Amino acid sequence: MSAKLTYAVLPPEIKKIANDSLGIGVLKSLFNYNHTYNLMIKISDGVFIGFAIYHYQTTHIAGQELVTGVIDCVCVAESYRKEGFGTLLTFGILRKMSAYGADRVELMMKQPPEGGDGRDFEPGVPVIGSGALLDALGFKLIKKYGGYWGDRSEKYGYDCLFCGNKPDICDGLLYAITERKSGD
Repeated sequence: MSAKLTYAVLPPEIKKIANDSLGIGVLKSLFNYNHTYNLMIKISDGVFIGFAIYHYQTTHIAGQELVTGVIDCVCVAESYRKEGFGTLLTFGILRKMSAYGADRVELMMKQPPEGGDGRDFEPGVPVIGSGALLDALGFKLIKKYGGYWGDRSEKYGYDCLFCGNKPDICDGLLYAITERKSGD
């Protein structure tokens, strides 16, 4: 039996990558202990390159059990960005979710609100640029949620690295891949 993945048991190297990538306190805010989380780590020559956290949610619709895989975050250390490690981690999660039998995969991407400071051009700010990757992997933009991260930011007291605000005013972009067949 393995221990349940919690923020407290994450290695300090993972927390450092998350703090540098997302901001201090953001990773902790992603944990909802009603879920069982999974961790995928990329290490090379003893150096932590990046990580991803994901979980599964089961729902029952019309007497059918449906499994949704949720990618909570994918982070890569700054010195290893733009080398394909984020793509590798994302693809690895998609393979695991497929093997698990997930009917749908979802993720919520952060985006500064319209008229923000336009930081998507900065190296290492994975806000807008990853949308093209998600499209290539088969994800579709499902819905945009204005100010999605605000309540979480206030609860956990973090400053957003993307929009530069406290509380966080970034929008949430829900992306999904659905393999559910109608009538099955």
